[in-house]
Amino acid sequence: MKLVLDLEQFGVIKKNNIDELLEYATEKKAVQFSTYLLDKKKHCV
Repeated sequence: MKLVLDLEQFGVIKKNNIDELLEYATEKKAVQFSTYLLDKKKHCV
């Protein structure tokens, strides 16, 4: 999770790729990452 947050500052997670990342996180059972993405998705316009 720390790596994701470190990369986030470079704009790696964007509105157009959140769904794909959520699918990946779900497959890998990465609950904390999934939660982070769902929260981020709520705030994307």
